[in-house]
Amino acid sequence: MFHPYWLRRLVIRELLYGRRYNNKLEWIKWQIFDAYTSTPQHGSEISYRRPVNYARIRIIADMIKSLGSNMVLDVGCGDGAIGKAVEKVGAEVTSTELPLIAMMAKKRYGVSTVIACDAENLPFCNETFDMVLASELVEHLWSPQKFIEEAYRVIRNKGHLIIATPEGPESLRYDAHKHYFTVEILEKMLNGKFALKQVEKLGPICAPTSTIILLFQKIENSTMPAHNVKTD
Repeated sequence: MFHPYWLRRLVIRELLYGRRYNNKLEWIKWQIFDAYTSTPQHGSEISYRRPVNYARIRIIADMIKSLGSNMVLDVGCGDGAIGKAVEKVGAEVTSTELPLIAMMAKKRYGVSTVIACDAENLPFCNETFDMVLASELVEHLWSPQKFIEEAYRVIRNKGHLIIATPEGPESLRYDAHKHYFTVEILEKMLNGKFALKQVEKLGPICAPTSTIILLFQKIENSTMPAHNVKTD
C-alpha cells in the first residue's frame, strides 16, 4: 500500500512532469518541484542529523580544512547545511541553487550568499575558486559532464573538486535522480581534467545505497577558454 503522501506525489509527478526525461527544461521544473515538496526527512536539519549525513558533512569539512581552501563554491547547496559547516573551518563560501530553490535556501534556511543559476552554466570567471563542492548534486543533473567542465573552468590551478553522491544503480530508486555513479565512473568522467586524490565511503546507514565522497585535484590546462560574467 502506498502512503497517501507518496500516492499524491506519484499522481502529480506523472500528470505535471511526465515529460521530465524529454528535455532539460522539463527536468529542471521537476527538480524544483521535488525540492519544494520533499518530506522534512530529506534535505533538512532533521535529515542532516542522521549518522550518514552527519558523517558526510564532517568528512567534507575536514577535507576542506586540511587543504586550506579559502574560496569555496557550494553548487546545489540545498539548505546550506554543508556550506555552514565549511564556513566554520574558516572558508569563504559562495552557494548556488536553481531559481526558486535559491530563494528557499535564503529565506527558509538562512543561506547568506546564494546565487540562482544552472550548475551546468556557472556565472563566474575562470579560476575564481580554490574548491568546488558538489554534494548530492551530480545524480540530479541533466548533463553531469557539462558541470564537470564548468567546475574545471572556475577552479584555480591545482585547486580541488569534491563530489559526494550515492553509489551504484540503487541510487535510481529516487525519482529525482537521473544518473548513478561509482568511483570508476567518476574517475573516467574526470580523466584529463582532475586527478583522484582521496576516496571515502559511508554506509549504507538508513539508506538503500552507500555514499561515496571523492576528492579530486585540477590538472592544469593552458588552453582553457576565457569566460566572463555578463553584466547589465
